[in-house]
Amino acid sequence: MPYIKLDDRDDYNSALVELIALLGEHSFDPGHVNFVLTRILHEWWLSASCYKTICLIMGTCSAVAQEFYRRVATPYEDKKNNENGDVFLGG
Repeated sequence: MPYIKLDDRDDYNSALVELIALLGEHSFDPGHVNFVLTRILHEWWLSASCYKTICLIMGTCSAVAQEFYRRVATPYEDKKNNENGDVFLGG
């Protein structure tokens, strides 16, 4: 869950603003985003190269994807369903 304490967020926000701006300059190209995320995960792996770290990294990536789906994709899909009709009801 990405809901860390507000005080802890301050430690990251200025670096994230700069990183997000750089990614925006590249139109959030998936290759660029993948590069950034892969570098972060690789550094995490290097900090403790063991099976536990693999599990923690894989679990975190899964949780990030699920949180994104829950917070962004689901509301988007619900909106489109309401606009265009439910695919399971025909039409």
